[in-house]
Amino acid sequence: MLPAPLACALLGAALAALAAAATPDVVHPSDVVLLKDGRRIEGTVLEETPERVVIQTADGRLTFPRAQVSRVEREPTPAQQFEARWKACRGAEAFYALGLWAQERQLPAEARRAMLRARRLDRRHEGAHRWLGYVLHEGRWMKPAQREELLRQAAQAELEHLVAEREAQAAAPFERAEARARALLEAAGTSARSARSADALVAGPPGSVSLAEVVTALDRGRELFDGLFDAPPGLELLGGEPAEFYLFDRDSAPYVATVEAIVAWTDTTPPGYAEVAKRIHGFQYWAPRCVSSVRLWGRPERDALGHCTHHWGHLLLNRLRFDGRLLPPWFDEGFAGLFEHRLHGRNAVFCISATQRAAHTSVASRVAERFDEKTLRRGDWEGALRRALADPAAAQLDFDKLARKTHAELTVLDVALAMAIVAWLEQVDEGALDRFHGALRASAPLPPAQVLERSAERAARYDRAFGAALGTGWREADQAWRRWFLETKR
Repeated sequence: MLPAPLACALLGAALAALAAAATPDVVHPSDVVLLKDGRRIEGTVLEETPERVVIQTADGRLTFPRAQVSRVEREPTPAQQFEARWKACRGAEAFYALGLWAQERQLPAEARRAMLRARRLDRRHEGAHRWLGYVLHEGRWMKPAQREELLRQAAQAELEHLVAEREAQAAAPFERAEARARALLEAAGTSARSARSADALVAGPPGSVSLAEVVTALDRGRELFDGLFDAPPGLELLGGEPAEFYLFDRDSAPYVATVEAIVAWTDTTPPGYAEVAKRIHGFQYWAPRCVSSVRLWGRPERDALGHCTHHWGHLLLNRLRFDGRLLPPWFDEGFAGLFEHRLHGRNAVFCISATQRAAHTSVASRVAERFDEKTLRRGDWEGALRRALADPAAAQLDFDKLARKTHAELTVLDVALAMAIVAWLEQVDEGALDRFHGALRASAPLPPAQVLERSAERAARYDRAFGAALGTGWREADQAWRRWFLETKR
């Protein structure tokens, strides 16, 4: 019997020989065989065993006894180079350049993979869209067949007639909303002004706050939302009625005078809600229809615009696939915060308990010390959160702690964490945010509960949600979004 180390060495040599013999056609570009006499032989290594090395050179096939070979150097294959470059890429332009590089090296699957990532990171990237076969039509990227179909439809006079007919039918819901607004404001002792967006009526007493600016932001917000979710078109998402935004200036009397009437339009608020609403800057609900009421009070005028866009994010998200059950508070508030930032450039509103603004657990206290709420409110929520997550203690802020919090328990730091997770879902994979929302809605507890109290049920719910979105469990997702957020420069 051979000694154990020698037996293992011979077995390894035999396996290497079998592997080399079984794959004689494996090609390694620019391989180099360095001989002990100093010669350097370049070519493609065809065989490497404990007995010999065979290399194909420009002058033919050469065979060298292994005893004459100092070492064999192989260059990485194009596919291996692609994976290394992929890991180093940051941003859409870098992935687009990688796709071109892969195309030049006849790696079609890898090229397509890089182009798809470039498109996900930048939904307006012209080069990636054109490479993937998309064409630009009326500001949207689409497949040529889709564009031809749109052009064909647009050429039909009958379609124009149908569109005009639908517009006439849509006028009635807006007229009802305008009548409600006039009656509400006149009852509060003030005159009314109003403006329409495609999906909402904005009304309020005369004042300095621009209704037209709010209308523009709401239209932009609906376009943004429809790009993220597979949502029903137009008023269908909102239950057939336009959303109603009541916007009050610095005089708070009309706002307070209308709270009771607006709250009475819904049965979704708890007892005593109207009295609470009179003491805050605004409130909103989405059943039986979408309603928002906001007052400027002592705030800067631009905060009214931020408040309306924040509420618009809540209303659209909660109406999507609405079946009476409620979305988790962290997801609801994280989406509205990110939505407001996209439309307003800063964060003026947080729908959380005032007592929670400075409240943090002992576990999170070190992280909270690094988190600057003023920086977030000025518009740099990413910078504020990135500095907070740099503390090693941030690892203890795991996703489950966030997922089990009610609205009354959320802090501004929690909202920033939620915004980062929503942004990750939005950008890491096209359609992931929509799939995540659908899975959450399907597994929501019965109202008025928003949070699953049992940890096992909560874990199963989020495993399903992250699985539907990205094919991963919640623990893996919790690590993945952190890496993405800390490493991605936006």
